[in-house]
Amino acid sequence: MLHNDLELQVVAEDALLVCFANAKSCVGLPEQSQHTTLSLNDKNAMISSIFNHILNAKPTWLIDLTPAFETLLITYNIFLADQWLVKTYVRETLNELSKIGMSDTGRSPNALIRRIPVLYGGDDPSRPHDVSAVCDLHNISESALVTLHNSCSYKVYAVGFLPNFAYLGELSDKLNTPRLSSPRTKVPAGAVAIADKQTAIYPQQSQGGWHIVGYTPLSLDSSINKQSHHQNLHDQVAKITFKVGDTVEFFAIDDDEFVEIQQRENTYCAVK
Repeated sequence: MLHNDLELQVVAEDALLVCFANAKSCVGLPEQSQHTTLSLNDKNAMISSIFNHILNAKPTWLIDLTPAFETLLITYNIFLADQWLVKTYVRETLNELSKIGMSDTGRSPNALIRRIPVLYGGDDPSRPHDVSAVCDLHNISESALVTLHNSCSYKVYAVGFLPNFAYLGELSDKLNTPRLSSPRTKVPAGAVAIADKQTAIYPQQSQGGWHIVGYTPLSLDSSINKQSHHQNLHDQVAKITFKVGDTVEFFAIDDDEFVEIQQRENTYCAVK
């Protein structure tokens, strides 16, 4: 896979952005470049390859690497390197990866496969959802929606918006759904939602404009409550934290299983 579509942009005196020419990157699924035939998966595989290569090499000047959908932000120590040194290093990395095939090294050795239980739909008023609206929009049954949503393996393309909010893709074309015309002021924690070709889990209560299709009983809020000294580690930090490169798989559960998993969450293993 060639890297002719990649650009190196200086974004600060200590930061370099690896991105695709004419790409419009933002928090959310980026628009496809009009000047490349690469799919989002291809682009993300290339970014993942560069990320893993630099991470494993551990150059002395490296401070941080921040991967996203189709970009990689490289932060470096200005006392050990300048933009020209870092640019040269990245270009040499690209040349090396082009020879061995970027797509072959796209998966991080530390990436995990997460299995997430989901109660789709339901009648609990505390867990509002948009299953009927999504089914009507796509002219499918509720069971078809469930099958379409949980029959895919999703890659974590980026983490942001909220702590531990993972942007997962890509959703089946048959579930490609626009955002709500009027966003909710309160989306409950644990809501599993879809928007465009993405799906995600809201780790904490938040505003949100995605269509909710279900809920997971697992706690994903990674924010630490420092006000109480009487909480145990499980109460303070989410047991499950997502990182770019992880894979997420969903599976359907019923109401009884939802309650059961909630009650034994401390011992629940979501790693496949």
